[in-house]
Amino acid sequence: MNRFHLTAVLLCLACAFTACTTNRGYFPAPTPTPRPGSTPTITLPGNVVGTSLALDAANQTAAVSVNETGYSGDFAAQSSATGVATVSPASGKSFTITAIAAGTATISFTDSYGNVAKLSISVTTTGGVISREPFAPRMLEGG
Repeated sequence: MNRFHLTAVLLCLACAFTACTTNRGYFPAPTPTPRPGSTPTITLPGNVVGTSLALDAANQTAAVSVNETGYSGDFAAQSSATGVATVSPASGKSFTITAIAAGTATISFTDSYGNVAKLSISVTTTGGVISREPFAPRMLEGG
């Protein structure tokens, strides 16, 4: 190969490399996925946005949903104390919180970018049996 051909080949390779790396060639620049800048919001029963929920009986449930401006993916949900309150499903946009026993728990909802919304759960339960002995009249002694 003579010097002219070698120079032409190297020049073509340099142009092709430059075209590929400056996105003027055949490979378009990837479109960046926008990252949501806001914290997810939690919508409680009654269509109220909030960060705390009180439940007053074991097995009581509450439906909540999570939303975030600019984000369309699912949220991962996790309870800090599954003996107090559970959340299902583990991933999605709409969830059911179920009271298990008296106490407090925090449900964390996390998007795929690591943005987190936390819901404080307070569960109070009252239980017990009230018994009443049958009434039996007594005679009083005395005068």
